[in-house]
Amino acid sequence: MRYAWTYAKSSTAPYRTVVRARIICDAANGVANEENARRNGVRADTVRKTRRRASAATSAAEAFADAHRPGRPPRISVGCRHHFA
Repeated sequence: MRYAWTYAKSSTAPYRTVVRARIICDAANGVANEENARRNGVRADTVRKTRRRASAATSAAEAFADAHRPGRPPRISVGCRHHFA
């Protein structure tokens, strides 16, 4: 929970991380999903998804991480990209 408070007040963290942290902090304070959504400028479904993800997470990093997105795998490996950069 300490990480959520830190991220919620951050001005350098990515915006999506700050919003997720604010949702988690409001939920911890007992704010209802609809009110939480109104306060943070998101839909109630987003609040539900964030709360579900945070309760299932085993670490703070997992609670704030983006979900895996399907798609074509990269054609150039990460190691090769670092070599040329």
